[in-house]
Amino acid sequence: MYGLKQKILDNSFQHIEEFLTNPKFRNWVIRRDSESEHYWKEWLALHPERKPMFLAAEKVLLNMIPDIGDWEERRKNLLEERISKSIHVRSSRNREESEKQRPSFRISHILTAFLLLVSVAVALTKLEILPLENAESTQQENSDHFITKSTPSGQKSKVHLSDGSIVTLNAATEIKYKEGFGTTHRDIYLSGEAFFEIAKRDSLSFNVFVDDIVTTAVGTSFNINSYDRNSVVVQLATGKVNVSSASTKNSLPLVPGEQVLFSNQQLLKTNFDLKKSFLWKDGILLFEKTPLTQVIRELERWYGTDIHLSGLSGKDPLISGRFENDYLTNVLETISFSIPLTYRIEEKNIYVHLQHR
Repeated sequence: MYGLKQKILDNSFQHIEEFLTNPKFRNWVIRRDSESEHYWKEWLALHPERKPMFLAAEKVLLNMIPDIGDWEERRKNLLEERISKSIHVRSSRNREESEKQRPSFRISHILTAFLLLVSVAVALTKLEILPLENAESTQQENSDHFITKSTPSGQKSKVHLSDGSIVTLNAATEIKYKEGFGTTHRDIYLSGEAFFEIAKRDSLSFNVFVDDIVTTAVGTSFNINSYDRNSVVVQLATGKVNVSSASTKNSLPLVPGEQVLFSNQQLLKTNFDLKKSFLWKDGILLFEKTPLTQVIRELERWYGTDIHLSGLSGKDPLISGRFENDYLTNVLETISFSIPLTYRIEEKNIYVHLQHR
């Protein structure tokens, strides 16, 4: 036992790059076998003051691995090789600068954002943009007697309706309804994305309108994404709904776990993953083989900023990753580990350039 502890003490990992480039640490993050689990448990017990650095390094790698449990051994090995090459290239590029600056932990420039995330004395700067959670929605009433509630880019909010229903509005989303809601009607018009938790009223159905698509429920919960009006998605979480199209005269009933996609003037019913589809409500961004251009649009709404992409030619790179209430800089840094991109931030504008290998 003394020999093991002495070995761990010798390999004390003074810098975060040492975690990321260490095969034993990467093996633990990717595979979680019992031997490496025991090793790092011992290490943390001996070095509790380095736990923030340890967790930050783990977060960097985990953000690059969306579903570890489903990956085959060959894909895990390929990922480890890719991580190693990426980290070594970036570390050598920034070694000279990091040698000149030595705080209590020598922090590589490329990983500063991740260490700030776990630092107790974190100082927010204009480069670190966080989405605003649970902001109040803006309400207004127009001449057509519509009551409108909306959230701008970079914010989400919950709206409690008079009938007891709750609507969670994603960023850049608007709902509106006429006077008499909850008594003479329960009709809502949506632009953007919202999750609806409907109070049951047997005598008064709840209708959500997106152009000529109507989702009808009595007491249930569902999500509608209409950011792209040419590709509207309705996903049912609980209860039952009916999705219809006035233009096609078609109607499809849904049960939990089923979704309807309205595209090219057609309604198509498929299944979806209930565990992943509504994560945005909890401040979680999830990308699974998502085209970079779509990721950029989502980040613009999520953080309330303008992102300008250049250097894209040919095939759109696919991005995978999970981000929970992260700074925008963290998201961009993590993405840059999987595809060759650089970025700079100027006030509310982010300039992203995709490099070619």
